[in-house]
This record gives sequence, structure tokens and C-alpha cells, in this order.
Amino acid sequence: MNNSFRTEINIPHNPIEITHQDVFMFMGSCFAEEIGRKMQSSGFVVNINPFGILFNPQSIVNCLNRIIHRQYFAENELDFYNNQWFSFWHHGSFACEDKQKCLENINRQIDDSFEQLSTTDYLVLTLGSAYAYLHKEKNYIVANCHKLPQQYFERILLDVQTIEIELKETLSQITQLNEHIRFIFTISPIRYVKYNLEENMLSKSILKVVTHRIVSQEQRSEYFPAYEIMMDDLRDYRFYQTDMIHPNETAVNYIWTKFSQHYFSASTQRIADMMQEINLAKQHIIRKDNGEELKKFQQAMLKKIEQVQLLAPYMSLETEKQYFNHIIE
Repeated sequence: MNNSFRTEINIPHNPIEITHQDVFMFMGSCFAEEIGRKMQSSGFVVNINPFGILFNPQSIVNCLNRIIHRQYFAENELDFYNNQWFSFWHHGSFACEDKQKCLENINRQIDDSFEQLSTTDYLVLTLGSAYAYLHKEKNYIVANCHKLPQQYFERILLDVQTIEIELKETLSQITQLNEHIRFIFTISPIRYVKYNLEENMLSKSILKVVTHRIVSQEQRSEYFPAYEIMMDDLRDYRFYQTDMIHPNETAVNYIWTKFSQHYFSASTQRIADMMQEINLAKQHIIRKDNGEELKKFQQAMLKKIEQVQLLAPYMSLETEKQYFNHIIE
């Protein structure tokens, strides 16, 4: 018997060594956002979900293809519901009462994402669910239903072969655009139980087979077992939020630790830890009437910034310097 009452996931040796000179793009489910934000707070340059949260692999492929070909959206691709203009390709966070602002924001993201995808070092794809929603009238899979009546959509299960073919073709096009890019696949540990647990397991199994096939065939690709860590190592409801679906902060932090231990060198981890301290300090409410204590706090943070720059002179920390220099005026 394992006296620790745990089944810890042993992740195979990783030949990749990430540094703060590397640029990242995260796309996929809300778990991609969680880890992407951890990367940002650790001082990395990261673009997170330029189309918003995406759950199914077909929508991820569709959005990546629009970025690759710099295919802008036209006015007739927007829809109107509940006093908001929106795109079925995008998350609800892009919806806007002003049609032109909605369109401008969407197309600006395509421009920005094309530039980043052309130079990024790692594209991290988090697949959430093999189930997708087909808009019956438009005859295409939507990224988000935007709370429209269910009668407009047909729920479908994507198959292994289709997902694999579409993803591999898209990865091939990305490598033509950016020959040094690498791909990291994860499966979201979030349990999609709107219908039942059996369907969730079927969905995750399909995604697992797809990622296994791609990673075993594509030298630029690898798999990080976020889903397996949640299911087998953290197999306890105390690691879930109250909805019993989403990993809680403890679980996300644990998976993040596993991710950073797997990919970061000792020096990269040291810089990441210091950057997290700096960014956490920026979130503190600062009382300007507490003069002496505030000055000590300021000097400690400025010193930490200097330490980071000694370790990583290529990092630009002017924004952080300005912030702490101006807390005492």
C-alpha cells in the first residue's frame, strides 16, 4: 500500500528548457487561461486566447486558421442578440453594443495574434471537450452559443480521425509560418458534466487518443498531463471548487508547480518566483500616509527588480520600475 495515499504522476524527462526569452501563445479552455495567467505573472510574454475561451478542438482549429491567413471578419459575420453584437467564433467577452467597436476589436486581435504566432516559441493548446455545437442554419460549428435558444443548435460529438486530420493540417501551416515553433498539448482537467459523467469520459478519451497520436508523430509536439494529474493525483473533491467541476486554487497551483518543475531550469524558476513576488506586490493596496514603512517596501521591490535584471538583462521591467518609483511622490 502507498502510505502517502496518493498516486503521483511521473512526467517523463523533458528535453525542452524554457527561459524568459521565450514567447508563448495559449489557446483553448479556461484552464489555458489559468496557466497562461500564471505564466504572465511569472514574467513571461504571453498571448492568451485571442478569440476568448474555446472548448472544442474544431473551434481552436478554425480560429488558428483565421490567424494564419490573416482572414479578417466582415460586418455580415456578426450577429445581434440581447442588444449585443457578437461573433459565433468568439467568446462572449468580445460582444459589444457598438457594431464597429466589436468588429475593430476582433480584427485587431487577428493582427496582433498573427504577428505573435509568426515569432512565438511555444503554442500551448488545451483541448476541453470533443462535443461541439453546430449552428443549424449557418451549418458550421460555433465556439460559443452566446445563450441563444437551444433550438438553433445541434450538439455533435467530434470523432478522432476528423480532429486529428484538422489539427495536423493546421500545425503544418503554422510551422510554415514559423519554423522554430513548438507545440504543447494539454487536456483540460475541467469536468464537463452538463449532461452526464459518461459523456465527459467519452469526450476526454477521444481527446486523449488524438493528442497521443499527434505527439507520437510530430517531433515538435509534446503532451503535459494536466488532466491526469487532476484525475489521478488530486482525485479528491477538496481540490474542486464548490461546483465540483472546476479545479480550485490549490489544484491549479499544484498543476502549475508540476508544469514549471517540468519545463523551467533552476534559473528560470528563480526569475519566475521573483516576478510573481513583484506582480503580487503591485496588487497590494498602498497607504501613502505610512511613510517609513512604504519607503522600505518600495526599496525592497526596486532591489528585487534589479536582481531580476541581473539574472535576465534581456527582460524589460520599466513598467515595474515606474510603478514602484511613483508610490512615493
